[in-house]
Amino acid sequence: AENLQEYWQNIIDEVDCITDVPPSYWDVDDYYDPDPRKPDKTYCKRGGFIPEIDFNPMEFGLPPNLLEVTDVSQLLSLVIAKQAMEDAGYGQTRDFNRDHTGVILGAAVGRQIATPFSARLQFPIWERALKNSGLSDEDTKKIVEKISSSYVQWNENAFPGMLSNIVAGRIANRLDFGGTNCTLDAACASSLACLNSVTFTGMLTGQLKYAALAAANLYVAPSYSEGFSMSVLEGMASGLPCVITKGCNFPEAAAANAAHVVDIKSEAITNALIECLNNPQQAKAMGDRAHKLILEKYTWEQVATKMHKVYTTLVNKNRSTLTTISE
Repeated sequence: AENLQEYWQNIIDEVDCITDVPPSYWDVDDYYDPDPRKPDKTYCKRGGFIPEIDFNPMEFGLPPNLLEVTDVSQLLSLVIAKQAMEDAGYGQTRDFNRDHTGVILGAAVGRQIATPFSARLQFPIWERALKNSGLSDEDTKKIVEKISSSYVQWNENAFPGMLSNIVAGRIANRLDFGGTNCTLDAACASSLACLNSVTFTGMLTGQLKYAALAAANLYVAPSYSEGFSMSVLEGMASGLPCVITKGCNFPEAAAANAAHVVDIKSEAITNALIECLNNPQQAKAMGDRAHKLILEKYTWEQVATKMHKVYTTLVNKNRSTLTTISE
């Protein structure tokens, strides 16, 4: 599937996307054999393959001559990262703090470019085998040169072009993200490893906090009591749909329809979560309202101004205005 909508539709329609190996991957006659015990062969000739896409290197600031020595995983990830940002509402026209935006990506082996690079290192072995078979030095040289012309040449861009960690690094570089970037390799479970790779305990601060908020799609605070719901404000400021309990003491969120404010009961929390998951567009709209509410009333400058008024009033013992200070 070329996008999330097509992927989901394929699931609904029970589409079988498994096909024969395309000729652009490898020649079936060269590598296929129905006998699973046959050495250096595979008994499978079908699989799931990503469709071809148009890639404009200049769009991502890449000189066209880099493409030959850059693994396809790095190029595809740039396209997907850009699509993901646009789908989340963070396209080129929306301003946000890029210093707090990081990239944590699951990346298994899948480095196609490493195969031809490794093959070039076998030239001495080929040369010795040809000479030991009785070929002259001249014929051996011609054959090796002809074979080597089928493989990509090493140059100064080849090494970064094949490293899996550069998949995340290139996204951060080209999309101007200043947060942490890294890849995780757990083979076929790499994407799941991203979810379980880090355990946060206690308070999150700095880039880790913002990375966690950026990676989330829902904020839940099932709290019995909160004196001042700073974490709730941060979740709302991040534009996340929020499910909070009445113990968070933030009725303004409910009044602005900027969060689900529910009783501290498992059934009430569950129902609110299900509503968010079943209505993603409504949840996103609620997150947008939450973001707007925080910007309009709860920035540190605004809070400081209100607190200044409170203390000024207390010092002056002018209690008549206390009822309007917190509005």
